[in-house]
Amino acid sequence: MSKRVTVNLPDDVADRLGQESNASAYVTEAVRDRMEREQTRALLADHGIPVTEEGLARARRRRLTAGARMTPQRREELRQLGRSV
Repeated sequence: MSKRVTVNLPDDVADRLGQESNASAYVTEAVRDRMEREQTRALLADHGIPVTEEGLARARRRRLTAGARMTPQRREELRQLGRSV
C-alpha cells in the first residue's frame, strides 16, 4: 500500500530527484535509512550508550585517519584473514 504525499523541497534537492528514474523509490530508501539510524540511536540509548554529534564527529575522524593509513598490502592481509575493510 502507498500514499501520495506532497512536499516542498529546496531547489538543489528537487533537481537531484529530477535525475532519478524513480524518485519515489529514491526518497523511500533515504527515509528508511534515516528511520534505521533513529532506531539504532534509540536502541543504543536504551542500553546506556547515548549517541552525540560530538561522538559521531570523533568516530568519523578516527575512521578517516585509519582509512588514510590503510595500505593496499594491509588491506589484502586483512582480506585474507577474512576481515572486510
